[in-house]
Amino acid sequence: MTDHTASDSGFTLVEMLVALALTTLVMTVIGGLFISLTQTQQTVDAVTSSTTSGQQVATTITDRVRNGSGFRVTSVGSDQLLVTRSAGTGSTLTWTCYGWYYSAADESLRMTTSTPGTRITAPTSAQLTSWTLLASGVTPRGTAPVFAPDDTGSVLTVTFDTHRAGHPSVAIQTSASPLTGTTEDNSCF
Repeated sequence: MTDHTASDSGFTLVEMLVALALTTLVMTVIGGLFISLTQTQQTVDAVTSSTTSGQQVATTITDRVRNGSGFRVTSVGSDQLLVTRSAGTGSTLTWTCYGWYYSAADESLRMTTSTPGTRITAPTSAQLTSWTLLASGVTPRGTAPVFAPDDTGSVLTVTFDTHRAGHPSVAIQTSASPLTGTTEDNSCF
């Protein structure tokens, strides 16, 4: 009969190699899942940010156009300028001129305001830096312009894609009509 002592107990080299291989396999799977989860979270964050930004821009534009007496869209090369005169929300009726500028060169949508009587015109590149940046990563959706009035000029459709670098784009589209029963005052444009 063989007598085993405490010095003979332990793992063999083959058992150690199998354990090491299994540990490596498990760690590789866990690492892959972690990397995939991190990439998915980054994509979700980017799409959520793009969606929120695009919706805020669309809401800002449609709210002002719906409370406006009229609007005008002007093309400036591949850029576009949208201007409207919009009623305030206070107890006293006040009008404010709002302008939005889509710049194809830097894929941005910017906004400015002025008092009625102060026309909003297409800005120079130096003037554009003083306009409030609403969204970047904005591109026209397909062949549609970002700002498109209907044939009668009474309905504005806003259509664009917004995206963050390396992530899927989000389509934004909305329409608005100015107030009915108000006279168009073109002091803003």
